[in-house]
Amino acid sequence: MKTRWKILIGVLVSLAALVIVAAIVADVKYEAIRPAPAVSHEAVAPPDATLRVVAWPPRAQEYLARHVLQKLGVSEGVVDKVMPYEAAVLLSPDLGTGEVGVSLFVNEQRLGPVVADFVKPADLQRAFPPIAWAPEGMVRER
Repeated sequence: MKTRWKILIGVLVSLAALVIVAAIVADVKYEAIRPAPAVSHEAVAPPDATLRVVAWPPRAQEYLARHVLQKLGVSEGVVDKVMPYEAAVLLSPDLGTGEVGVSLFVNEQRLGPVVADFVKPADLQRAFPPIAWAPEGMVRER
């Protein structure tokens, strides 16, 4: 009888250790457990960004839950944990050359590495051919 209990305890301890290791890996590699700090676009905006289009998705969560997420079958609790704190498009026009510099800012709560890997330079170039994208594509700043 004591041997069975020892085996059961050993299996439970091994499972608990496996879950803890999996959670640590998920947080280190994908930043899926702990939320990132909220940072305003003002902290990284180029000084010559004269036009800024800013969105705060959490403020629209009720609307999104009612009109979008329900149709997609996505749980509101999940979205609350992964919805970005803030997103912004920052435009820096150069009147001398007629070019406009475009910066996209997204302050993610979680899954930042996944979002950065999802946006590939080739996909950006294909989707928006008139824009000359930086070769490195989306850059994550920490």
